[in-house]
Amino acid sequence: MSEYKADPSVKDAFTGIIEEIYAKQFGQIAKAAELAAQKIAAGGAFFVYDRGHVIGHELLCRSGGPVFVRYFDYRTPDAVMRAPECQTADFRKRGDPAEQAEFDRKYAKHFMVQNGFRAGDVLLMNSVSGRAQVANDIAESAKELGVTIIAITSLDTISKVKKGLKPYIEYADVVIDNCVKYGDSLFDVEGIDERIIPPSGIAAAYIGWTMIKAICENLVKLGKSPSVFRSCNIEGGEEQNKACLARYKQLGY
Repeated sequence: MSEYKADPSVKDAFTGIIEEIYAKQFGQIAKAAELAAQKIAAGGAFFVYDRGHVIGHELLCRSGGPVFVRYFDYRTPDAVMRAPECQTADFRKRGDPAEQAEFDRKYAKHFMVQNGFRAGDVLLMNSVSGRAQVANDIAESAKELGVTIIAITSLDTISKVKKGLKPYIEYADVVIDNCVKYGDSLFDVEGIDERIIPPSGIAAAYIGWTMIKAICENLVKLGKSPSVFRSCNIEGGEEQNKACLARYKQLGY
């Protein structure tokens, strides 16, 4: 049987990023948590929108996780004309990109209104570059609706990527740097042209759970003890969770 030598490189790299976030961003995380708790205690909802870097589902419906976390997913509609004889999407050239961009902005707000967003809610957003069209559309719409925005991003990436829209953090009430460097990859491997292993997901998960813990603690101080999911593997877990959901619908926390 082969003997394997432990490789601490990924552990050390992830630990280093978490320690940097703790040292440099804990104040911003605490500020965001206090603000979010105040909004939730006053009847606001807490939404999470993630650009594909873990926290969209990581923070949702977990044992030990609060019920107030609500996942928000959004994709612009994509109307596709298909040629009857071949069923391909390239039957005709698409129209004016500027018109599509304007429609996307309007539709984002319409979608958010129809899905219950309102003034006093909180939206936790996570985008490494912070310049994607959809992230900007959502942030701009949320701001217009009176929603508090907490943004997780890579400030190093935002400072170096110039293409696309203005950084969505310009709409944010609190900005948290995930301390991930430009390129979002850690290691060079001989024989592979690109660096590998993105740390942004782990960074966002650490920030997210640190924030959630602080929000729960702040809610308790405000006399609003949050409903928390129990593992279904623990006796009474399913009954507990049904009761938690009912309590959340009644109280909002």
